Amino acid sequence: MAHPNVEAQFKDVVNATWAALKDAGFTKRGTSFRIESGGNVQIIDFQRSSDSSASAIKFTVNLGVISGELLRKWDPEKVLSKEGVWSAHLRERIGALTPAKEDKWWTVTSFPVANIKEEVANLIATLAVPFLRQHAHDSDLIALWQTGRSPGLTEGQKIRNLALLSEAS
Repeated sequence: MAHPNVEAQFKDVVNATWAALKDAGFTKRGTSFRIESGGNVQIIDFQRSSDSSASAIKFTVNLGVISGELLRKWDPEKVLSKEGVWSAHLRERIGALTPAKEDKWWTVTSFPVANIKEEVANLIATLAVPFLRQHAHDSDLIALWQTGRSPGLTEGQKIRNLALLSEAS
């Protein structure tokens, strides 16, 4: 468990992101933000590293789109509003969207995190939200998978999902 001061700094980063995402229509659940559109859910999720300690929280930001149609076909028992980023049919880490295309992790300590808050909020506003909106609907997922790209999926998952969504549309 992180020291209360470290935890407070991490919450400051999450809350700075929340301030920007609220106006875009996202809702907040813990350290995850989501918006439903066209029967699908777009998710922005803060993931803590297992390398975090009492004196430092290391985190990254995961992005995902869950297709409501695919969720129903694969597991009718699951409820779209309750699923998280790990159930997404498109998953990407924010670092993959940056010019460097490298995994991106931040570390917060008990020191003020103004620069981290600004960087994370900026990346989410300028890269994450447009990426999610670009892939928000099943037709967008189909178009992406037809290019051969399938972030967060295996080749087999992509082929099966593409077939299921194509037959549904």
